[in-house]
Amino acid sequence: MAKSIDKADEPDGEKTPRRDNARKLNLGPLSSFPGYMIRRIQLQIYGTLYDVLAPFSIRPTQAAILILLKYNPGVRSSDIADTLGLKRPNFLLLLDELSGRGLAERRVGIGDRRAHALHLTVAGMKFAVEVEIALQRCEHQFLAAIDPDHIGILEQMVKRLTLLRVENQPTDRSVASSPPAPPASQLSVPRRRSLPKR
Repeated sequence: MAKSIDKADEPDGEKTPRRDNARKLNLGPLSSFPGYMIRRIQLQIYGTLYDVLAPFSIRPTQAAILILLKYNPGVRSSDIADTLGLKRPNFLLLLDELSGRGLAERRVGIGDRRAHALHLTVAGMKFAVEVEIALQRCEHQFLAAIDPDHIGILEQMVKRLTLLRVENQPTDRSVASSPPAPPASQLSVPRRRSLPKR
């Protein structure tokens, strides 16, 4: 029986279609939580990705592995797992599936014969190029609703957020323990800044 991949490495429920008559709820403070909104965006993108990648019979995470192998030939498995935030056993299962299809292979590492260097096969390189083109089309479709002048700003903000590391934060913090918000009369309204054009 095939081993299952930890659900922490894939979004919940792959595809969850929204009912046309679904009631639109008041999100309250959730709409101002970046983490929650980013998660919603991720689920929307992944829903489209599963359709885009269906002809290739691969998961979005495997598509990311192929892209990393394409641009980092000879990389170690631990480096890819760390980059994608995957548990090592789960990454190896995904890699084994790609290797079993003749798309990736392990080679003896240069300088350290105990370490394996990962490479795409010739067929894997061609396959990765096709997957990359499909991913680019998916991204263009998703960003089509955004003003072109704002796409660069969005990319910069997302890149900065991916570099954030929350360290030494207590796990039992709650909203109740947060300092009280100042009264509205003490709040200063920042001047509206115009968005730079590319």
